[in-house]
Amino acid sequence: MILLSATIHASWNFFTKKSLANKIVTLWFGWLIAGAIMTPVSLLFTQTESISSDWVPYIVLTTFVHAMYVYLLGWSYTLGEMSLAYPIARGIGVLFTVIIVVFTGMEVVSPNGVLGIFALVLGIVLIAIKRIRDLEKRNAMKVAALVGCCTAFYTIIDKISITYIPPFFYISVMFLCTSLSLLPIMLLRLRTHTLVVFRSHKRYCAMIGLLSLFAYLLILFALQKSPTPYVAAVREISIVFGSILGICYLKEERNKRKLIGIATILLGAIIIKTA
Repeated sequence: MILLSATIHASWNFFTKKSLANKIVTLWFGWLIAGAIMTPVSLLFTQTESISSDWVPYIVLTTFVHAMYVYLLGWSYTLGEMSLAYPIARGIGVLFTVIIVVFTGMEVVSPNGVLGIFALVLGIVLIAIKRIRDLEKRNAMKVAALVGCCTAFYTIIDKISITYIPPFFYISVMFLCTSLSLLPIMLLRLRTHTLVVFRSHKRYCAMIGLLSLFAYLLILFALQKSPTPYVAAVREISIVFGSILGICYLKEERNKRKLIGIATILLGAIIIKTA
């Protein structure tokens, strides 16, 4: 489930980066469509009497973090290459997830798990380090790092939330609420871009949103069965898929350091898989 989710995750990020429309609005509109379609469907599979007001704090919290995530991710793809922004965002997410769960005592990471996570982080450093001198790429990396922080926080929130809330219901409502919370920004600050996306890119956005929802749902089910740091780390194999898409199909920069970094990330994922 994690590997399938990683492949799909890289795909919808690729389509977001490739979009000719505003990246933030493209991603937002895709999530809005996915949430609007799936929330009513999820209600059919959720026992009405089981829905509780106790779920509200979890939904509000994940909505807030995901709203920042959607905006920042779209912004990072506006500023820089996918094969630069994507690895940094995913890798920082792993690092902060592990730091949070270890220091809060939520879970224990085995020595092999630590080794695998270290390999993942080393691979990300190899990919990014040469670009720090470039101001434009440095800005893209800063935003991507913020995306990674959001990833870490929502991973922890998800892990806790799905112990109380059915995953299918949780993710559908989260997609819808996240999109609605960003609606004022889209109508006031990005109104022209929103109109362009609405008129000409609805199907493209719907594809991105539904792929994102499906990938996310797979991860939520995986979180129910596996320790959070390992799920967060193994899903980062999507960095390999995303980097390949960026290099081969978007014709982004290719060099030995980047390729070694990708290989190191793959090695880390394999170590964690066998931990």
